[in-house]
Amino acid sequence: MEEKVIIVDETGVEKEFELVVSFDIEDKTYVLVSENEESDDVYAFIKADRLIPVEDDAELALIEAKYDEIMGIDDHDDEANVISLADDTGVVKDFEIIASLDVQEKKYLLLAENEDVCPFFVTEDGEGLMPVEDEAEFALVLEAYEELIEINKLKEV
Repeated sequence: MEEKVIIVDETGVEKEFELVVSFDIEDKTYVLVSENEESDDVYAFIKADRLIPVEDDAELALIEAKYDEIMGIDDHDDEANVISLADDTGVVKDFEIIASLDVQEKKYLLLAENEDVCPFFVTEDGEGLMPVEDEAEFALVLEAYEELIEINKLKEV
């Protein structure tokens, strides 16, 4: 029997959802729910004194990466693996999410635009992404990614 979750929308209407999974990322607990077992739509919430919908693209990308890690999923369709970010001038660019990494107690997303790989760190509030501009920090993130690739290669053997 699936665990049910009741969510009250902004108009006060209660709706029943099925719990897909619940997990922690740093100091936040996330709850993923769907309308029913057949539904492909999954909704992410932060568990606090009430469930708060997750609307930030960077945070959703982290949740997706953690979910995939938990479920052992390593392949997506291309659209599910893309995040759109606006630069300082307001120009929106699409990036492919390559990996989510924890390096020296900091969370990073490794993103690619065309052939260029760009590490971003998740801001302390967990709601934004900032490009890694320090060369030493950049090298640490790429080294951690290369180690991850080697570990995955060993698992395949």
